[in-house]
Amino acid sequence: MAHKFTTAAFLIIGNEILDGSTKDKNLAELIAQLNPKGILVREVRVVRDEE
Repeated sequence: MAHKFTTAAFLIIGNEILDGSTKDKNLAELIAQLNPKGILVREVRVVRDEE
């Protein structure tokens, strides 16, 4: 029987992340906390702010 994993995805919203003027400071820490619990981050998307 195959081992089943729980998966997660993150949506990051921010023009400043996309243009590189601000670095995301939370994603790596979130992934580091989720992985040992068997939660695999399968996708991360970054989108612009809607103005």
